[in-house]
Amino acid sequence: MVSSAPAEAKTELWKAGVDVLDFNYPLEEAYREAYLAAVEDALAQEAGQKVKELMLIGHEAGTARVIEGLMAGEVWRSSSRVPYPDYFAKDWGKANFFGPLSRFVADLVESTFS
Repeated sequence: MVSSAPAEAKTELWKAGVDVLDFNYPLEEAYREAYLAAVEDALAQEAGQKVKELMLIGHEAGTARVIEGLMAGEVWRSSSRVPYPDYFAKDWGKANFFGPLSRFVADLVESTFS
C-alpha cells in the first residue's frame, strides 16, 4: 500500500488547496489510469455501488499497478540509474548474509526482483 501513497497524498494536498501541479511521482499516471479503469469496470458490472466501495476498488487496482511497475523495474534510482528491484535486492543480500541459508534466501530475493 505504501507504494501508492504519493499519488494519494498529492490528491489530499490538492483538496486542501496546495498547488501540486509541479509534483510528479513515479508511476502516478499508471496508478490513476488503473484506478479509473477499475472504477469504470465496477460501475459497468453493477450500478448503485457506494462511493467508498468504488474508492477501495480503485485504490486496490492502482496499488497493484504501482507494485507491478516497481517489480518490473519501471522505476529507477535517480542517482545510480539502477532499477529499484535490483538495487534493493542486492542491499538486502549484503545486509542479511549470515551463512549458506541466508545466501540462498538472498539469491531467491534477488532472482524474484530481477
